[in-house]
Amino acid sequence: EEQAERDRMHHETDRGTWSAETWQERRNQNNIHQEQLRRERWALSSGEACECNIDSFDPNTMNIEANDLGHMDQICSFCHAFGFKSEMKCIKDEIVGDKYHMGRLCCNQGKIILPAPPPFPIALYIYFTGQSSKHKHFRKRIRYFNSGMAMASLQLNDATVYKHGPAAFKIHGQLYKRLGPMHPS
Repeated sequence: EEQAERDRMHHETDRGTWSAETWQERRNQNNIHQEQLRRERWALSSGEACECNIDSFDPNTMNIEANDLGHMDQICSFCHAFGFKSEMKCIKDEIVGDKYHMGRLCCNQGKIILPAPPPFPIALYIYFTGQSSKHKHFRKRIRYFNSGMAMASLQLNDATVYKHGPAAFKIHGQLYKRLGPMHPS
């Protein structure tokens, strides 16, 4: 019935006979069609699909190609960060020798120097290195504890950018995590 109505509207040549409702319906259909075309063009231009339904995703029927970057065994000459071979850049120096770096992926050729991380809290260090059953239980269940921390609520100053394409989630200032008890009271 809907298809017959669409066909009738499509084949009418005298637009003067359309009612206000017909005009509105025609305009809505055109807007929906234009939005679908815009999404298809964006998906083709970006090389990505705009929508993905994880519930209907079947890896057995999808053509998935592995992306192997190799081992992360390349070392920055400046900050000693590990990276992939494809990320490395080289500075030719005849006096000192070639220096390898990852540009802005690590220290920007030694221009950014981060302070050393603070020492591990001794209690946490003992949990990672201890041999008691309590320490082994902690190491075995560390993903459980980490997941509990990941579900903490965030407090931030939102500076999200809404422009062309998907929004870029941006955080301005400090990021805080608020964490209550691991188990509800």
